[in-house]
Amino acid sequence: MPLYAYDCDRCGPFQDWRSMSESGDPHPCPRCRRKARRAISAPRLGIPGALKQAHARNEKSQHEPEVVRRKAGGGHGHDHGHRHAQKSRHPWMVGH
Repeated sequence: MPLYAYDCDRCGPFQDWRSMSESGDPHPCPRCRRKARRAISAPRLGIPGALKQAHARNEKSQHEPEVVRRKAGGGHGHDHGHRHAQKSRHPWMVGH
């Protein structure tokens, strides 16, 4: 469900979650309960750092997957209670 911005004539701006089918309908102000019109707002483009890095890595490897080779010895240096699949139909995907 998207978050929409509204502007109450009496109380000012507020936001609320609504279904897309209700997006154009006036919404009651949470303070005074008067009907408020939907306000125009900028899209939320801010992405947290780790998520932004992961997205950039996925975009970079979309057409040319990066090949990762295992170190000699067959392991990846740590044990955290689960096994990793040895063969994959998509070797460029992270199996963690």
